[in-house]
This record gives sequence, structure tokens and C-alpha cells, in this order.
Amino acid sequence: MTDLHRLLFRGSSIVQTSVKYDGYLIGRGAGGTLAGMKALVRTAKHYQVHAIACVAAVALMACVDVGSGGGGMGGSAGMGGSAGMGGSGGMANSPPEATILDPASDSGTSNPDYVYDGLDTDLDLWYKDVTVEGLGADTEDGTLTGASLEWKTDRTDIQEEVLGTGANPTLRLYSNNCFGITHIIVLEVTDSDGATTTSEPRTLFIWTLC
Repeated sequence: MTDLHRLLFRGSSIVQTSVKYDGYLIGRGAGGTLAGMKALVRTAKHYQVHAIACVAAVALMACVDVGSGGGGMGGSAGMGGSAGMGGSGGMANSPPEATILDPASDSGTSNPDYVYDGLDTDLDLWYKDVTVEGLGADTEDGTLTGASLEWKTDRTDIQEEVLGTGANPTLRLYSNNCFGITHIIVLEVTDSDGATTTSEPRTLFIWTLC
């Protein structure tokens, strides 16, 4: 386009001499002013189209290049955002809380509240019925009840581990010793996602005078 400009303009005037440019004779020697001007217009249009196409192509390449780069970064940011959501600590399940409210402490020994209630003749075991109270609380589920709360004993040598369920059951503790034995009981709480927490234990000594 620089050569064409030089051919078309010199200062502020159209070139007055005849010049052959891109197969066209331009100027006074072109075989007529009208023919020369027509040739000039065709030539100018020819290069204008190519110039516009060139600029458009370069702009498109720039847009594609920037768009691709920007898209890649955006995609990366999007994935990062997704990972952030997946890894958000607030979204993770919180384990429940398990608390034995009653008995509030260990029984100690020779406690009259834990004297045997009788003898189970079918099992040939002494027993004591103890009413307990516990609390199961969960961030997602709220207060837990029913089978979500399990009361357990360590004396699986003489009875089943699970003594009962619920927030306020009556548990039967067995003994194979007339003078008394110790049960260590706990409350195990499970939330709706299967997370489990075990309470602090209570040591209960059940007994009688033989």
C-alpha cells in the first residue's frame, strides 16, 4: 500500500506522469483520462479488499489467540472453583456428639442405688435394672433419637454388648457373682451419614450382700 500511495499522491497532488502499476497504465499516457481513472479505481479497490481481508484475518487470529488463552484460564479457574466447592470443609459431614446425662458419674462401690433387683432363674444370673439418659446431637441432623443411640457394656462374657437403644431406656445389667461386678457402659451415637461417636464411659458396680 505504501507504493500505491506514492503512485497516487505526491504531496497533495495526483501524479501527473504515466505509470504502469499492476498491469494498468495510470496517468496521462493511459490512453485517456477516463480509462486511467477506471484502472486506478479497480487497482485501489483490489488492494483495499486485500488490505481489509488481511486486517480482518490478523484481528481474527488475535481474537482466537486471546480467546483461547482466556478460555483456558477461565476453564482452569472454573475447575479450581469446582475443587474449592468439593473441598469445602463446611460441606463435609460433622460427627455427632454423644453424652451420658444420667448417671452423671461412676457409681462407686457399695452404692445402695445399684443393689441387685433379683435373680434371673432362667439364666442363673443376678441383675440390676438401671434407667439411663443420654443425648445424641448432630450438626446436620439435630437431636438424634431411637436406634441412633446405642447403649453398650464391656461385660460381653455374660451378656450381649448392646443393652438397649434410645435416649432414656432402662438397661438390665447382669452379674454372675453374688458379691457384685463392674459394668463399663458407653453411649454410641450414629448420624444419618454413618459417622459414629462414643461417649465418655460410666463405671457402674452392681452388687448385693450374700
